[in-house]
Amino acid sequence: MLVAMRSVGIILLLLAVATSASAECVLILWYRVVAVSVEGLPTPSSSPWNALESYKTLEDCQRSAAIEKAGARASERARASKGASAPITFYVCLPDTIDPRGPKGK
Repeated sequence: MLVAMRSVGIILLLLAVATSASAECVLILWYRVVAVSVEGLPTPSSSPWNALESYKTLEDCQRSAAIEKAGARASERARASKGASAPITFYVCLPDTIDPRGPKGK
């Protein structure tokens, strides 16, 4: 649960950075699927961050993120109703200058 809360905190911080992005900046909609155990804890099989689409405005990116979230939540609820553990999908809009996967090695 602590890991999930920390992930949410990081996402909110990154979202705050994204909201201050300039209008000229391209925004990228990123997503990450976090696998959850039956007990509700994140598992090591969580995916890395993946770029989904690029946008010219924060509003367009956030609109798309909301649509993606709604689809993911419906899928998660359907799996949970069948008794299966459902992954949690996080979405965040970031300027193209920020990569949530961290720095690249040389």
